[in-house]
Amino acid sequence: MYLATLLHEIAHLIMCVYLKEKPKEICLGIFGAVLKTEYVENSKNKFLISLAGPLMSLIVFIYMCAFGFLFSINNFSYRFFAICNFSVGSINLLPLSPLDGGAMLKAFFIRHSGIIGGSKIYMMLSSVFCFAFFICNFYLIASGLFNPSLFMFLIFSLWGIRFEKLCSLREKNTVLSGRFKPKKKLKFIFCDWESELMGLAKHIGGDYTLLIAAFSGERFYGELNQFEITDGIQKYGALCTVKDYIEKRARI
Repeated sequence: MYLATLLHEIAHLIMCVYLKEKPKEICLGIFGAVLKTEYVENSKNKFLISLAGPLMSLIVFIYMCAFGFLFSINNFSYRFFAICNFSVGSINLLPLSPLDGGAMLKAFFIRHSGIIGGSKIYMMLSSVFCFAFFICNFYLIASGLFNPSLFMFLIFSLWGIRFEKLCSLREKNTVLSGRFKPKKKLKFIFCDWESELMGLAKHIGGDYTLLIAAFSGERFYGELNQFEITDGIQKYGALCTVKDYIEKRARI
């Protein structure tokens, strides 16, 4: 099982290096191993790095099954190692944080809704999955049955929600600090001049540079980019509106 988990994490590592992201370390624990990386801004890279592990595990499983069938291998250790790879790959595809399936789903939402907005959507979805596990456990226990595996997933999903809250807070701080580098790809959105800067900050992502056009009714009022949004929040507070910021910017 440790060898299957290690192959899984090595696949993450290879993809991380290929995409020129910065890996920190592979940590071994009681339940397996995990690759730790520096913060990955690009959601596409996050998705591919997360996908590499389960893909490697399932490819190894399929290869071993085909090889065992062709050459009639009935060795117990061989079959057990194949099952270990299938287990590691399939369990990691569950849409729960911090599993790879959860990371892939979160990366998808971040790509389309921004880092803060995407994290919020994923957090709501994680809560739905956790509630579903709770209902299943409650129904089984009320029926006089108890499924240890399902109960373990309930505990894991509860822990995952706590983990995701911490990650979301860290990502929110990263966004509001304005540390993202400008990207060639642009994303345009339109807003009312009374919109608060904090509400617009949720659209900031690591795949593009956000540009905002503000309107007063049908009249164009002004424009600002994501760096001005974070600058305005830091200087004037989260409740500062686009109108207030543009007027203060004009005075300066």
